[in-house]
Amino acid sequence: MFHSKALGTYNLSFFNINLNTDEPVISAINSSKTWHIFAHEYLHFLQDLLLPYAIRCNQHRIYCLSSIIKKAIETKKISRPYTDFDPEEQENWDTFITTFLGDNSCVKQIDSAKKITSIDQDDSCKIKVGVHKVEAIVSKYICKIEQKNENRELKYTLGARDFLEYVVHKIIDKHTGKESNAPDFPYRSVDYLFEHLGLGSTPENVRVCIAEYCLYNDNPSKHFFFIIESIKEFDVSILKNIHSVKNYLENLAYISKGDIVETPISKRTKMLERFKTMLYGFYVNKESVISKWIDHITTFVSKELNQIFFFSYLYDLSADAFKDKLEYFYNELGTPLVTNNRKELLMNSTINENNENDEFCIFLAVQGFFYFIFGNSLECPMVEFCKIMPNSPASNSCLHLNFAMANRDDLCVFLYFIRKYNLHNVYCTLDK
Repeated sequence: MFHSKALGTYNLSFFNINLNTDEPVISAINSSKTWHIFAHEYLHFLQDLLLPYAIRCNQHRIYCLSSIIKKAIETKKISRPYTDFDPEEQENWDTFITTFLGDNSCVKQIDSAKKITSIDQDDSCKIKVGVHKVEAIVSKYICKIEQKNENRELKYTLGARDFLEYVVHKIIDKHTGKESNAPDFPYRSVDYLFEHLGLGSTPENVRVCIAEYCLYNDNPSKHFFFIIESIKEFDVSILKNIHSVKNYLENLAYISKGDIVETPISKRTKMLERFKTMLYGFYVNKESVISKWIDHITTFVSKELNQIFFFSYLYDLSADAFKDKLEYFYNELGTPLVTNNRKELLMNSTINENNENDEFCIFLAVQGFFYFIFGNSLECPMVEFCKIMPNSPASNSCLHLNFAMANRDDLCVFLYFIRKYNLHNVYCTLDK
């Protein structure tokens, strides 16, 4: 997903992939030298559609953006970096930061680790959930990591990122053997957890299965420790057999704070349908190309990817079967946007019979707006894309963005977004 040595990134919630290469996008996707990079990020895209943790993050971001835009239109102003959260926005944001990345005082990656020496549970983050505002603890887990060849320990917070990256890394590395240089944390965090808990003999396919299952929960790190303790109490020997573990996990049910009992599949189906509704409300009208794509992917997921352990299934395939399967998904689902370092774009062609693919640039514009309002840059977040587009209206004024620029006739993709969402009369200030 992202780290300092990443050869590609998938932008969570914004449905776009960046390949860290100057090669034309099509060439990079099809090249035997770089296909594994695209495949890694494409699996993150599939996680966004399949795993309840990722789907919930998507919902939170859309809710957050909708609320920010509504408030900006009402007050005709917005201050950056944005901090004016209402209580529900703030709780959503705090939950995401705590469960995804953890503590800002800790390092975000460790290249070469020897072992976990200790794990401390921090329950200081509390939020209100549900219509009855029941208090819930959002636990985070801070590890002390002994590094290889260095006589010091680092503090590292486990988060959903570790489980998302672990699952994808293990699949790609098994099938291509090209990810051995990835940082130990977050890419191999789960291996170190099993070693620390005295379960180092657990087969890799079982570890992948458990890591995937953790991502059906709103706090994957906490759920990991719950699952391990549950299995120890039940029969720790089942960890030796993937079928026994899958059978055990399939028979677990989620009981929410509102005492609602859900299976993993029912939870995902409900969340995906809600997410579809939110996407409709934020991005599209019923006749748009994006609405057709949303309909297509949600139907495809429901019919063809309707299994709990989908990523474990991909792990168990042969290398050739995995590549064939991923190419099938790409042909069926597409992916809205793929970019390279030169800011060249490949847009979804799967459903665009009339090549009406400019509409998918809205995902980049929304992402740009999101990072713009939380940052302090003065320039338009899409200026580098505009520079290479034919007949681009890019000019020096783009280096000092003003939302009122969206009142003119020649609109770039970002200013079109500003105009479409009625932000062109909003005064945007930068707090110093």
